[in-house]
Amino acid sequence: MYMRIFLVSLLLVLLAISSRAEVPDHLGSKDAFNLWTGCKPVGLVASLEKHETEIDLTEDEIEIATRSRLRSARLYAEELTFPFLLVSVHVVGNAFSVDVALLKPLVDRVFSGREWGGITWATGSTGTHGTNSNYILSSVSKYIDEFLDDYLRVNADSC
Repeated sequence: MYMRIFLVSLLLVLLAISSRAEVPDHLGSKDAFNLWTGCKPVGLVASLEKHETEIDLTEDEIEIATRSRLRSARLYAEELTFPFLLVSVHVVGNAFSVDVALLKPLVDRVFSGREWGGITWATGSTGTHGTNSNYILSSVSKYIDEFLDDYLRVNADSC
C-alpha cells in the first residue's frame, strides 16, 4: 500500500518536473500557467447575444475581426482544439460587454485522466455603444491585441 502511494507520488513529481522543463526560466509560475503553450496556434469561438437592441452587428463580424488579428500573428488554428479563445459579446439596449478568455487543457491525472478546458487568462469590459457597432468591434480588437501582447511575451522563446 505505502509502496503504491510512493510510486504514484514519485510519478506525479516526475511529470511535474518534465512538464515544467519546457517553460523558460524567466517566466513566473502565474504567467506560465496562464499563457504558456509552447506557441501553439489558438482556436477561436466567437459568440454574440443581442437583446432589445437594433444595432447592426453580427457574430461573423466579431469572428472575422478576431481571426484576422490571430492570423496576422501567425497564431490562428483552423480546427477548434486547445488552446482556444472565447470571444463573447453581449448587447442589451445601448449597453454592451466584451469578454475574451483563453481556455487551455486541464488534466485530471489522479482520478479520471480526462482533459477539460479551463479559463486561464481573461479580460473584458462593459460600456455603452451609442448604436455604433464599430465601437464594439474596436473594443474586441483592443482586447485581442492585449491577449496577443501577453501571449507572445510569455511564449517568445518558442514562437
